[in-house]
Amino acid sequence: MLVTIESVKKTSVDGVVNGVEVRNFVENLNSQMKSQITLAGFAMALDITILAVPGSGMTVTAQTLCSCSLLLGVGCIFTGTMVQHFGKRMKSINFAV
Repeated sequence: MLVTIESVKKTSVDGVVNGVEVRNFVENLNSQMKSQITLAGFAMALDITILAVPGSGMTVTAQTLCSCSLLLGVGCIFTGTMVQHFGKRMKSINFAV
């Protein structure tokens, strides 16, 4: 299940947070982040492999795209790690039911 605005809106009713819904939301978000981090890791490994081959006849445009993809992969992994860290903190908070 994708994280959507509707699923975020279900976490509270009239300003009172539903703890069960928040925990389900955080667990779902964490599982999606793990998948995205894994995908970014594979893409980064592929980019490094492509860039590591000297004299492969790549154009400057292709090298630039691989380099940008590598940097975006690092950003994805960093962002996913931060979201997982805050997700663990959210699980430990006692919400009003």
